[in-house]
Amino acid sequence: MQRLVSFDCFEVFEMKFSVFYLVLGLGCVCGCRATVDANYALTNAGVVNSGLHSLSSFYLWDMKSGTISELETGSDPKSCCRAVGSGTSFAAGGITNIGVKATGRAAGKEAAIASEIAQNAYLQLNVFSENKTKEPKTELHRDLNGEDGDEYKVQWQLEDALNPEAKLRYLKITRSLTAESAEIFYGTAATIGTSFPVETVKGTIEVEVTASSFNKFEGGTTPAIVEYAVYKIKKLRNEKGKIVYRFVDDTSITASDIAAALKARSAAQQK
Repeated sequence: MQRLVSFDCFEVFEMKFSVFYLVLGLGCVCGCRATVDANYALTNAGVVNSGLHSLSSFYLWDMKSGTISELETGSDPKSCCRAVGSGTSFAAGGITNIGVKATGRAAGKEAAIASEIAQNAYLQLNVFSENKTKEPKTELHRDLNGEDGDEYKVQWQLEDALNPEAKLRYLKITRSLTAESAEIFYGTAATIGTSFPVETVKGTIEVEVTASSFNKFEGGTTPAIVEYAVYKIKKLRNEKGKIVYRFVDDTSITASDIAAALKARSAAQQK
């Protein structure tokens, strides 16, 4: 499955659902606590949609400053998207791009915890549906050639984005997974209210997950996982000799790059 990405929260109602607390039982007293922040965690199916964004949403990413701004388009989300699959359950594993903070005797074991989560934990979607945008770049080109084209060219900062030194890129949500409910699992058991062992060179760490619920994803309306396409802009002359703008895929940027940028942006907004 292709690994693209999700997106940052630019709105005041930033999701806090994906912060779970891991209590490490090492036979120690208070202080053996680690916090795992899974906001915008990257999975093998996309990124956790911590910002509650929608399929086909479009953004300008300033890679220098780290700012990511939502842009208006003329696309109708209902008409530009199509259903491609559904089922009773969907598991997204390989969870990375998480922040681990540990104190007391748990300190220094952050990498072990992150590795264990990446290998054995997964996000399960129950009664899910998968949707994709039909022609994401064509939709954008249609906007540029429409009656509001000049306005979009200014708002989207196309001329600035043509400058390689500006490091401006565009993000568009091209795939989403919604579900009736979402849960974090470790092995075959739901992790909320239970524990699992993490083996380290200094012994076994018992990890207890006390996470807030994924209730914002319930009902199959808000995507739980999304993928992002990354574009750069080019200006060229078409077959009729007219100067036109064209979005092209930027394959130099990975899903990990985008997920890390989204997480950093989210953290900066919370300071």
